[in-house]
Amino acid sequence: MRDFKRLRIEMSGLSLLTILVPLLVIGCGSGKTITYTMTAYTDPDFTDRRYDTLSVHMITDALDQRKGIEWRVVDELERVDLRAQESADLLPPTRAWDSLGVERTLEAAGISAAVRIREADSWIHSTWIPKKEVTTVTTEETPVKEKKKRRRGEIEEKEEENKVERTTEVTTTSTGGYRKDDRRTRYAVELVDLATGRIAWTGSLVIRNDDYRHLARRIVGQLKRDNMIAAREPDVATR
Repeated sequence: MRDFKRLRIEMSGLSLLTILVPLLVIGCGSGKTITYTMTAYTDPDFTDRRYDTLSVHMITDALDQRKGIEWRVVDELERVDLRAQESADLLPPTRAWDSLGVERTLEAAGISAAVRIREADSWIHSTWIPKKEVTTVTTEETPVKEKKKRRRGEIEEKEEENKVERTTEVTTTSTGGYRKDDRRTRYAVELVDLATGRIAWTGSLVIRNDDYRHLARRIVGQLKRDNMIAAREPDVATR
């Protein structure tokens, strides 16, 4: 039995994408799967702005995480014909940067808005995988010829008798009986208008198991839906 609940909320520029909550009921047990979505808010002063040249900033000291997220968001922006650059390419992490230096560097590169991403929260989501045993029985038949001697009066005769040997194999396979842990991370995202230094758009979303590609697609997809970027529709064949 599958019960789907859909909820869509839109109010005052605050847009919450469709939440899909399938409720699975099997026998006496039940399991719930939640598809996390992105909540975003556009500042009313920036509803008519469209940005086409962006820089992407992952706020973290972990260079591998910074690189992994920034280049994927840049790649998604470039897929919709926008010009985008990773912050590390503009602001080398080997140097100390103050706000004025950052502003001048981005202005010189022709950047109109900066996408700032930071990790807001993380936790472990545990799911119990029930134990299941499957037993299979396999029977194999092998033809065998057996020679026998028979005596008819004074004459001994040899005869062959066809028989079948049967071999039965029973195999039991066990699965489950353990707990599966997934890491969930909530990210906060801001789009900063560099001409004014103000936050034009902000949002948050949850990602499972550090799926940075999924993170990038959802950020860029939400920016498109909220008309914050001058993007075209991507080529489906390149997705």
